[in-house]
Amino acid sequence: MKANRQKILIGQKAEELAVNYLLAQGYKILERHYYNKKGYHLGEIDVIAEDSTGKLVFVEVKARRGRGRKVLPEENLTPAKIRKLYRIIEHFLRINQWQERDWRLDAILVNFDFKTRKSCLRQIKFIRL
Repeated sequence: MKANRQKILIGQKAEELAVNYLLAQGYKILERHYYNKKGYHLGEIDVIAEDSTGKLVFVEVKARRGRGRKVLPEENLTPAKIRKLYRIIEHFLRINQWQERDWRLDAILVNFDFKTRKSCLRQIKFIRL
């Protein structure tokens, strides 16, 4: 399998696991793969959900597969990426006239181990710049 295709499949599987995890935790999924459709492309939000208190939760899903060493998905959650996420979140809130709603940015990090055919999922809440 080509590396690019494998990367896409890993990302899709990680997002599937993340959505199932959020649903099991009582979240309501509002949207997946949100991006601004007009103007300069600001980026994409993997999952937009609502928690049990009604707070909007924007979720960035990061996945890695182990290659015999400890590889952390959060290595790709850089300050530049977080700034980009904040821009698209602000756009989403403005378009939906939800600027006054409580919200937070979370990350769901998935590590795949293909040798054992297992995955490890972690949620990091309240990601800030």
